[in-house]
Amino acid sequence: MCVILSFWIERRINDSNPEADGFGSGARSLAIVMMSFGPAGILAASSSAVQSIRSSRPSELGIALPGGILAIFALSTWNESLLDWFGEIVLISGIVVMIGCALTVVLNLPKWTFTLAADGHIFVITGAIAIGMIGDFALPVLMIVMSTEIWIIGILQLRKGFRIWGLADLVAGILCFLVFASGDIGQNEILLGMIVLAVELGIVAWLGIANQDELLKD
Repeated sequence: MCVILSFWIERRINDSNPEADGFGSGARSLAIVMMSFGPAGILAASSSAVQSIRSSRPSELGIALPGGILAIFALSTWNESLLDWFGEIVLISGIVVMIGCALTVVLNLPKWTFTLAADGHIFVITGAIAIGMIGDFALPVLMIVMSTEIWIIGILQLRKGFRIWGLADLVAGILCFLVFASGDIGQNEILLGMIVLAVELGIVAWLGIANQDELLKD
């Protein structure tokens, strides 16, 4: 009933104010998620996500995606097998969202970039922690890969904040490696990590040189 009511309210708002930012719609879907035990929340989050894409409202999608994950978690309390796979679901969702974030550059959709980058970071880090990657070599590598993507986006879209964000991800990945993973890492993993780091810095340096005129204006 709440989902139907929310959908009706959304249609009325779209008809009366097509320029709405979508934050209220996302908040309503999140409220339904918090009140439901799972299926209704998934339906509300899905409806809000679809509506945000149709109406081109990134803020609504930014709330709907975490709402969908919370709905899945609520549903997993009724299904033990789903709960066992919840960490993997969140991590895979984060990877998919980060891929979508990269596609915003290719498709020239910069207004969606921040929303997908923020949700992708939340999902990847939360999923990695839920799986138990703390102290494992995979978590620093994930941080470095996300750092590379965000840094490249910052260069190609001429967004200084994203370049700073990419640098912060890199520092976080290195600190995560030094604090949690360094004691159990062998020489092969250290070599692989250095290769990944060198590739990132090489790509960033090459793109920075190629776009230095535009970056100087940013």
